[in-house]
Amino acid sequence: MAVVKPYRHRSTACWEGAISEEAVCEALVRVLLERTQRLEKQQRVVRDHSQAERLATRSLKTMGMLERTLDRLGEARKPREEMKKRFRELVGRACEALGKACRDAMAEHVRVLTMTRDEYVGERLRPELLVQRVSRFQEEWPNRLMAHVRAAMSPIFREAGAIR
Repeated sequence: MAVVKPYRHRSTACWEGAISEEAVCEALVRVLLERTQRLEKQQRVVRDHSQAERLATRSLKTMGMLERTLDRLGEARKPREEMKKRFRELVGRACEALGKACRDAMAEHVRVLTMTRDEYVGERLRPELLVQRVSRFQEEWPNRLMAHVRAAMSPIFREAGAIR
C-alpha cells in the first residue's frame, strides 16, 4: 500500500520562517545584477544628457546596493565555510588516527603470530594448542582492531562535540 505524503508547496518554507539569510542575499544579488545590466544598456542608447545623468546616478546607487549585498552574502556564508573547514580538518585528523590505529593493530597482530610461530617452531607448542591459539586469535582479532580504532577516534570525535 502506497503512503501518500501531504502536499507541501515550495513557498511553505517562507511562511514557516525557514528562509536563510544566504538565500535572500543570493536572490538580491541576482536582481541587482539584472538591474545594473539593464541600466547600463539604457545608458548606452540614451541621447538626453539629463536622463543619462539620472541613469548614471541610479546605476551607482544600484552598484552600492550590490556591493553591500555581496558583503552581507559573504557574512552569511561564513558559518558554512567555517563548518566546511572544521569538517575537513576533522576528517583529516580522523584519517590519520585511523591509519595509526590500524598500523598499531597490525603490529600487535604480527607480534602475536610471530610469538605463536616461534613457540611452535621451537617445539614449545603442540599442534593442537597451535590450532586452539589460532582459533582464539581469529575470534579476538576483530574486537582488538575495533578497540584500537575506538581508542584512536574517540578523542577526535569528543573534541569535535560529536560524542560525549
